[in-house]
Amino acid sequence: VLKPNLVVYPQGSDPNYAELSGIGTDWRVVKAVANIVRELNPDGIINIIESSAEPSTREVLNFYKYTEENFPNIDAIIAYEDSCGVYWDYNDEHLETLLLDDNIRLYPDDKKPNLSPEFYMAKIFYDADVVISIPVLKNHLMAIITGGVKNVAIGTVPTSIYANSETSNAKWTKIDHGFENLNKWIHDYYLLKPVDFTLVDGLQGFDHGPTGEDELSMEEMQHNMRLIL
Repeated sequence: VLKPNLVVYPQGSDPNYAELSGIGTDWRVVKAVANIVRELNPDGIINIIESSAEPSTREVLNFYKYTEENFPNIDAIIAYEDSCGVYWDYNDEHLETLLLDDNIRLYPDDKKPNLSPEFYMAKIFYDADVVISIPVLKNHLMAIITGGVKNVAIGTVPTSIYANSETSNAKWTKIDHGFENLNKWIHDYYLLKPVDFTLVDGLQGFDHGPTGEDELSMEEMQHNMRLIL
């Protein structure tokens, strides 16, 4: 699994920001990783999976040029809402039900959608042999930084369980985004399936993430970093 970091469109959905926006992982970085993986494993299955906030993930994928034409070495580009099952069906066959030891988990059960110790993960993610997280170098208003951990601990939660509604993929009502509990959630969910590798797209850094706040322009929030971590 290759997990980029796509959330929403940049301000005004300006097509000039489909690359090097600092908001979404540049598709060329993910393509380079895919080419390396394919060279190492010619016969393996490589999936790109993503769950945007707004609007539909497929629309966001297409905006940022995550298309079959641009990824000939990829088996599938998967929008999460198409692969997580029926909304609020905890027993859906597309989901894996997971638990953490009581001495490890931090996020309170009374903040979970089901008010119980279980966590839910999409099987297509849980069953992957290798997960590569490919976030963008940007800060985050609540989690402080978007990196290899947060990119999967929020970006791979099943939209069928944790999305705000059937029509909104954002996850700030079903997962408490208050400063303390958001970080507890990220801690717990990441431990359920840690990533194997992280590669950070730092071609363009970004302030006031994840999508740009404080009424600043894109130019005021962007930083030309020209690096890969």
